[in-house]
Amino acid sequence: MDDICNVIPNLIYKKDLLSVKESEIPKAPGMKYRHYAPDVPVTLVEGDYIKTSKWIKENANQNDVVICFQEFLNDFKNYQYIYSLGSFKMLNIAAQNIFDLLRECDKLNVSHIYVQAPNNSGLGNSIINRLEKASAGDIIHI
Repeated sequence: MDDICNVIPNLIYKKDLLSVKESEIPKAPGMKYRHYAPDVPVTLVEGDYIKTSKWIKENANQNDVVICFQEFLNDFKNYQYIYSLGSFKMLNIAAQNIFDLLRECDKLNVSHIYVQAPNNSGLGNSIINRLEKASAGDIIHI
């Protein structure tokens, strides 16, 4: 989105396309229903990276899956299933890997997946949009 805004500075971004209430008719396929989702519940944790890492550590069980940025892997060294999104400074890596990671989680015998969200701008916004659908709206805002 940032690259498009550099070319089209007065671009109007329709945020209403990101979420659709149950009673509404979606304007495009994939807007309303859960998709790209593993079989177990996914919780997306949004906010300051340090605070989201702390929240996940306080709320996830050690047998749950934690998907976080590489800068926070050490926070979860005692967890059985910990996966890196890559650096929060290189969101293109997270965008490439997130759904492979979620599919990998389907192979595990776990009850929950916690995902540390990127910042909600640029490519991070696109990643969050897809993760919101994978989480079926189970989002924690810190």
